[in-house]
Amino acid sequence: MIEIGNFEGKKVYKITIENENLSADIISYGASLQTLNVKHGKEYIDVVLGYDTLDGYLADKSSIGRTVGRVCNRIKDAKFTLNGNTYTLCKNNGENCLHGGFKGFGYKVWDVVEHDKNSVTLSCFSPDGEEGFPGNITAKTTYSIKGNCLIMEHSATADQDTIVSMTNHSYFNLNGQGSGSVLSHRLRMPSQTITPVDKSLCTFNTFMDISNTAFDFSDYKELGKDIEQENELLKTCNGYDHNYVLSGDLSLPVATIIGDKTGLTMRVFTDQKGMHVYTANFLTLRQGKGATYDKRHAVCFETQCPPNAINCPDYPSPILRKGQTYKSTTKFCFDSIK
Repeated sequence: MIEIGNFEGKKVYKITIENENLSADIISYGASLQTLNVKHGKEYIDVVLGYDTLDGYLADKSSIGRTVGRVCNRIKDAKFTLNGNTYTLCKNNGENCLHGGFKGFGYKVWDVVEHDKNSVTLSCFSPDGEEGFPGNITAKTTYSIKGNCLIMEHSATADQDTIVSMTNHSYFNLNGQGSGSVLSHRLRMPSQTITPVDKSLCTFNTFMDISNTAFDFSDYKELGKDIEQENELLKTCNGYDHNYVLSGDLSLPVATIIGDKTGLTMRVFTDQKGMHVYTANFLTLRQGKGATYDKRHAVCFETQCPPNAINCPDYPSPILRKGQTYKSTTKFCFDSIK
């Protein structure tokens, strides 16, 4: 564990976990995944975007690598009703609340509570009323490496009823971070349903069959094949920035993606009922880990409860009751290790 800086009076650390196939660096600011080195032949490929220094993360507005909460994604009009009470949240994305607000989990220094060679567990606290959310909440995130998989486990408890949906916001490039566009990556996803969005990029309690549309990745297809298609939803989001509906079966891959230059393959598994696929459409030109990043230089697989679910009664519920524990698990597994 290496100290890399200080934020708001708390020391920030970098923690490395590893085995013979993978190594990952996690920083305690935002419980962020800084690097993920995957053995491929005789080399290791770092497949996630990130920054070399803490200052890079402090300046970042794209949630690169962060653990996101209390509630990831957007809550429409920054308000919701729970137990007959209406809660008004911060508006940090137009009229909406995005990724838990200005003081969401991704902008806190987490405590390192456990650490060994293959795993690390971090914890953070959010007080009642922070960004408008009810309840004192304690959240934990565990990163672990097993075999050829990086596993992320999130959990949370609260002292009163509240809402929780956590995710990791890593930006993946299977050709290696800093290698340019991912539009020639081939992607396969079995889901045939998305939750469409309105002009503010919020879902609105509807489902959409995507069979034989630009959103259909039931067979392997390059990310860029249909991304510029004349489609209102694609134009609204400037590309793919949509939630795919999942079964919640952790044993089945919800996405398989292959780097076009390396052949490196990543499979995503999750117990969540949604996965937001984002092709970095709003990523701006910047300096990363010894490399330059720009629009569509990565793709995100944000496993989560469907966006704006608290305002959409037909979606799975993000409500966490007092005395219960929120849990989620996602695995990123690499098949072409040699």
